[in-house]
Amino acid sequence: MAGKVYEFDRLTEEQKEEIRAELGRTKGNALFVVHPYFAEAYVRAFPLLGQSEYDQYWSNLERLIRQHNCPVFVMLEHTPKMDQVAQRMVGKIPGMAIIVYTGDANPRPILRGLKNKPPEAMSIAAAAEKFGKELGIRRAIISGEVRRPTSGNELGRHRGCVVELNSLLRAPFLVGHKITIRKGVRTTRPVQRTIQTEYRLRATFPFDERFIRARRRGTR
Repeated sequence: MAGKVYEFDRLTEEQKEEIRAELGRTKGNALFVVHPYFAEAYVRAFPLLGQSEYDQYWSNLERLIRQHNCPVFVMLEHTPKMDQVAQRMVGKIPGMAIIVYTGDANPRPILRGLKNKPPEAMSIAAAAEKFGKELGIRRAIISGEVRRPTSGNELGRHRGCVVELNSLLRAPFLVGHKITIRKGVRTTRPVQRTIQTEYRLRATFPFDERFIRARRRGTR
């Protein structure tokens, strides 16, 4: 049974407080699922992947969500086709889910415009500060889509939205002031903090054909 569902760019103060309280329970741990395209069309579009590997990816994500038992930030491109993905995703989350709409092929959150105004991308600093300082995320577990893997078996060598989100979350944000002593004078200065991040590679979905071909040959 699905739990509470929120929309990141339209959070009320009451909802923010609920998210902060839940993150307090999990000691600041949050799970990010980046562009989790569960469409069966991917299996047809990338036949080298195969139904069994696709099913394994889906199974790994479900297991990851159950394992961590923390708020899940589901990052989706802001397009009409994502409504079905969102419904399927949040239906599998027993706890708190926060839908984060992003730009096309970009993990940076957007602020949806009112009426006929187009959505506006958040700056990296603003997004990191909202996730960290405003909501209270201290550690992010990142999974989801790896769009354009390159050679090698290290996630750091991959490109794509999972890796880009890691860079975004690690951007420093101000968390208050720290007392320092300079030449006998007590002063204050801003303290910068970044969100700790950790990948869950087995719960990512590589759908680049060259990568899949290499994995089948055992040369990944």
